[in-house]
Amino acid sequence: MALTPEFTAAIGGHPVVAEILWRRGYREIEAARAFLDPNQYVPSSPHDLPDLDKAVARLQRAIAQREHIRIWGDFDVDGQTATSVLFLGLQACGAQVDYTIPNRSTHSHGLNFDGIGKAKDDGVAILLTCDCGVTDFEYVSYARQMGLDVIISDHHDLEHDETGAARIPAANATINPKRLPEGHPLMHLPGVGVAYELIIALMASDDEDNGMMGSGDDGNNKSSSPHHPQTLLDLVALGIVADIAYQQGDTRYLLQRGLQQLRSTPRPGIRALMRAAEITPEYFEAEAIGYQIGPRLNAAGRLETAELSVQLLTAPNDAAAKPLAERIELLNGERKLLQRQIEEQAFAQLAERPELARSAVIVLHAPDWPPSVIGVVANAIIDRYKRPAILISARPGELGRASARSVAGIDIHAAIAAQGHLIEGGGGHPMAAGFAIRSENVDAFREAVSAHVVAQMSGDAQPMGSLSPTLADAFEVAWRDVSLILIDELNRLAPFGAGNPRPNLVSRDLTFVRAEPLGQDGKHQMLYFQDQQGYMARAAWWRSTGRPLPAPNALVTLVYSVRKQMYQSRPRLQIEVIEVIEMIEVVDLLAKALIATQSTQSTQSTQSASTSLANSAIASQFRILDLRHEKKTNRANALRRLIEEHGIAHVQVWAEGAAPDRQLDEIKKITGLELHNRTQLLSMSMLVIWSTPPGTVALKQALKSAQPQTVVLLCSGRHDSDTLEVFKQQMRALLNMSRARSDSTSDAAVIARMAARIGQRDDTLLAALACVQGESFVASDQLNYQLQETRAYRHYFVQAPADAVLRVE
Repeated sequence: MALTPEFTAAIGGHPVVAEILWRRGYREIEAARAFLDPNQYVPSSPHDLPDLDKAVARLQRAIAQREHIRIWGDFDVDGQTATSVLFLGLQACGAQVDYTIPNRSTHSHGLNFDGIGKAKDDGVAILLTCDCGVTDFEYVSYARQMGLDVIISDHHDLEHDETGAARIPAANATINPKRLPEGHPLMHLPGVGVAYELIIALMASDDEDNGMMGSGDDGNNKSSSPHHPQTLLDLVALGIVADIAYQQGDTRYLLQRGLQQLRSTPRPGIRALMRAAEITPEYFEAEAIGYQIGPRLNAAGRLETAELSVQLLTAPNDAAAKPLAERIELLNGERKLLQRQIEEQAFAQLAERPELARSAVIVLHAPDWPPSVIGVVANAIIDRYKRPAILISARPGELGRASARSVAGIDIHAAIAAQGHLIEGGGGHPMAAGFAIRSENVDAFREAVSAHVVAQMSGDAQPMGSLSPTLADAFEVAWRDVSLILIDELNRLAPFGAGNPRPNLVSRDLTFVRAEPLGQDGKHQMLYFQDQQGYMARAAWWRSTGRPLPAPNALVTLVYSVRKQMYQSRPRLQIEVIEVIEMIEVVDLLAKALIATQSTQSTQSTQSASTSLANSAIASQFRILDLRHEKKTNRANALRRLIEEHGIAHVQVWAEGAAPDRQLDEIKKITGLELHNRTQLLSMSMLVIWSTPPGTVALKQALKSAQPQTVVLLCSGRHDSDTLEVFKQQMRALLNMSRARSDSTSDAAVIARMAARIGQRDDTLLAALACVQGESFVASDQLNYQLQETRAYRHYFVQAPADAVLRVE
């Protein structure tokens, strides 16, 4: 369904804003307006959360009877802010309350026997967890046996039994939004969001005049009271961003409200952190949490104790906050030095073993990496490689610790949990996870988790190609329109983050002018680009030193993002390079030749121009006719029309693997059409891609051999040889044929012919040959992985935009 003029007019401003909303699924005007403006959003009732009413009733009784409540938090920012929200909220309700957070260096996430025993000795009546506890079955049972009541507030993924039913610990109440129906507006709350909803309900039950004041309040009257739950929204915003919570429904609404508070009246502890980070509150954006505030708070939990951060976040005044902030700033300096050292080691591993960077999940391992910092380094790897990363610290023969981070569209926790036979314990959510693993299992885990992600993506609407930025992700904007005004328009879509990424933009037909070094460490570059009318602007390319640059004066398509940067209290435009796609220097000659794609007289000159191209095939070099939407019964008819229009001498069909259908056989008989695999293609004006390529290497080979003026996509995603059983049969037939011909399977040309015959990749054939043991065939994990990877690529090829799949660099 195309973007409508009515929708664009209703959204107003620069039309790219309406286009972004439309492509991201906000196609009802009211829903789009509610996404942009929190005043037009109707928040959900906290009472929708399962067991919340049970928890409120138990906490009310504890407050009335002056029972001792202990909050059990977690050591990341989500856990710190959730602990702070519960502590301040319960104090405001008159509760006798304190808190504890495990030490990261001695205990893992969640409950433990030592802490439960201490709570019993201290006379605690209720353990109230936040951001943890939903998988702590053994510990919850132990606490109940010790006479403690347990209330769990958590957001992490639930465990399921062999029937698929969710398992819930034997707590007095388990509040977790993952227990809600799919699509519920509260479902994506992080730990601090769950804690906030609990406090809203608790305060509302104590004072009916406040009603749903935390969620639905308009910000006037009682909300200015220090005991009003809305004053806690700044803490909620910190936790949402730091935990990479999915910005949908109430999660986005709470973040929008929290950012408003952070810009106006931040609490003393946050004010102190802003001063340390040199942030002006009125210009505060969500990304400052992820890059500046969050790392500082996490530094305390990584190198000392997370309780230090909670003390700062709950500090009553500037005098109390100042020394705490100074201590955390020192710890953050140590954290940055340690992180930089591990990053260098991690990137050195990837340089020595580049095949690791090509996996669907990047898994790195070292014996002496501090477990407290590896999660941050995983984020740095994602920034460069745009795919999930897992870092493991494990000494030989010992149980090690691992930390995982993911990208949008890939549930890394599910991928890790599926390897239960290789890991020991763990927990998390789709964007982040932690677990324990023995060093001897790391290699097997690396292969298995990547294979799981490939399979996960092959069954998903989002293709594997989305692991890296492409033109398909970007929104076209004229280069001269990129300005502070455009940024203000795009910022209507803010805050950006998981579920609402900062939009990538694309500008075409730019001339690359020059590059200059950027930064004191020499790791970055500033690139200059000019449009066809002579307008020039620059863009920063982070961590790009040593990467290939376009040729001087080359025409390029630039994919980039924009943001507003404050410099000496004044805003300035910052453009950041995501991808530079070079359009070879002979593009003008090629474009003239391609104008005549329908003319047989121009065939020879166009082929000559094509032959002079560099070793890259970019979709703009040829005309694309996308017929992938044709039904199976219409594909042969479409091919017949192409032959009738252009003549059999100018149409070449690339078909491999599965046997053609009856209609295609009839066309062959009538027209004399020949089908070619990738090793048989000739230079011809039109290439029809009938069977879906197995990978980019085969596609590049075909385009280079055919040198087409027009590429017709007439393929479907089905390919029988990607299943192991069919592939085994084909391999037996190929081996019998090679023995009959006395072909050597150590000859690369023989492997290429065999792979082309069945429509597979050369490396898949090599992996299969390693599985042949005499007369038997025993499939390996590597072969299964490569077949899964091929399936994922074929799925991507038939789903992604045509210009994306045909651009092979």
